[in-house]
Formats: sequence, structure tokens, C-alpha cells
Amino acid sequence: MAVRQFAGLFALALIVASVLAACSGSGSDDDSAVSDDREDATVEIAGQGDQGSDDAGDSSGNDADSRVVEIGVVLSLSGPNAAYGNPSNRGIELALQDFSERQGFDGVTFSAIVLDDEGDAELGAERFGEQIEAGVDVILGPTLSNTAFEAHPVAQDAGVPVLAISNTAAGIADTGDHIFRVSLSEDAVVPQTVDVISSAWQPETAALVYSEDDAWSRSSADAFRDAVAGHGIEIITEQDISSDGGSYAAQIDAIAAADPDVILLSALEFASIAFVRQAEARGLDISIACGNGCNTGTFIIE
Repeated sequence: MAVRQFAGLFALALIVASVLAACSGSGSDDDSAVSDDREDATVEIAGQGDQGSDDAGDSSGNDADSRVVEIGVVLSLSGPNAAYGNPSNRGIELALQDFSERQGFDGVTFSAIVLDDEGDAELGAERFGEQIEAGVDVILGPTLSNTAFEAHPVAQDAGVPVLAISNTAAGIADTGDHIFRVSLSEDAVVPQTVDVISSAWQPETAALVYSEDDAWSRSSADAFRDAVAGHGIEIITEQDISSDGGSYAAQIDAIAAADPDVILLSALEFASIAFVRQAEARGLDISIACGNGCNTGTFIIE
């Protein structure tokens, strides 16, 4: 949880740079997708253009109050994936409080509109559209990579920069030049995990458990396949578990029959907790290595 709160803080620290980068082409044809209101606001933040030119050399900070960055936040704040979204939201709240108290960007202040996408990809895209209609300068989110692939193109088409706090699937930043990622991708994190388990446990075989219905889980599974291949670890069975939960008895029995040295678990928190609980209940005694899906306080407690 602390890691995701830090990501929220770090993401907010990058907002000004992103907004200014979006403004660097002010007056060019490339800005045609951005509303006139947003152009005026971002130029004021950047201190560019004719607006306020008479005071360009004034360092007294008299116009500091007018420098407001409007932040749109779209996160999973309810539903089974709220364990990821709420810590990110808390991190953003802490950052807003910190910058408000310290005036950390020379008088630039921040205002946030927070919307819940409930972990639903279609709703996430709608929420992005609502933020754009509200005239925000930048959007933080969404929580899930699955939602990001639906929502990020909405912002890209509108020319609004996005900071992806917790989207670790491969290809997130390929959506366009307005999309930026804070967290390391799975193909950067998973190999480090495999390095550790290879050294500590020295497995020769593995079972791969992932959710075909989730983009992040598929991406993490690909990273696990590539990483274990580099260590000569053979995946002897792959099992698909629904990200919505349910009974995984068939998958667990198949893993038990294959008898791998290690289980590679690449699923979101809700499914990961259900899988581990059911595996223990069925007497499966095999070490489990997780990806970012298990990176929550709830998973550790459970």
C-alpha cells in the first residue's frame, strides 16, 4: 500500500512538467484538439504567450493565485479492485496537501476532481470523457491496465496528458504521446522476481496461473514466461482463473497433478486471494511467486 501511495505522490510531482510539455506547442496546428479554454489555462500556467506579458519580468508572484492546474482523477474507488485505487487516491490527497502547505511549485496550485470508475473499463472511458468535458489540464489514472486501454485513447484524442499511476501492463505508453507511465511495467519487475526465486528456491518446473479476461494479467503472464525461460525453468501447466473469483478447484487439482516446483501467480488481488485460500484448503503445498497483483495490504493480511 505504501508503494502505491508513493506512486500517487510521485505522479503529482510530474504533473507540472506534463502540462507544460503539452503547452510547448501553443499556437501550432497540433493543438487543434484542445479547447480554447484549456489553451488559455495552460498558457497561463506555463507563463508563455501574450497573456500576462507585461508582467513577464515580475518576480513578485502577484499572479500566483491564478496559476491553477486542474487535475482529473479517475480511479477504482469501489468494487473488488478498490484495494489498488484507494491507496493511490490517498497518495494524491497527501501530495495536494503537501504542495498546498509548501507552495512547492512557485505559486502553482492544484485543484482535483475525483471520479470512481468502479474497475469497469467502459465506465472508465466515460469518466475520462467527463473529465475532459470539465476542462481538466491532466488526468491521473485509471487504476487498472484493462481500463487504461479503453480510457487512455479518449484523452489522447483530446490532447489531454495522462499520468498512469498503477498501469503496469506492456503497451500502456504506446497509446500516444500524451500518455505517461509512473510504475515500472511487468516486463521490468517480473524478471527481478524470477531472479530471486530462481536463486532462493532453484525450481526446475512451474505452473503459471493467470486471468485471460484481464489485460494486465495477460501481460504479467507473458513477462513470467519470458523470465523463467531465461532461467531454464519449464512451465509444465498453465491455468486460467476468472478475475471475478468463483471456484478454482479444477485448476488447483490440475496443478496438483502436474506437481510443479513453484506456482507463478499473475492475477488481480480479488482472484489472487481466492486462489491462495482455495489452494490451502485443498492441501496444495507448493511455493507461490506473485506479480504486482499481490502488491496490496489486503493480500498480505489475508
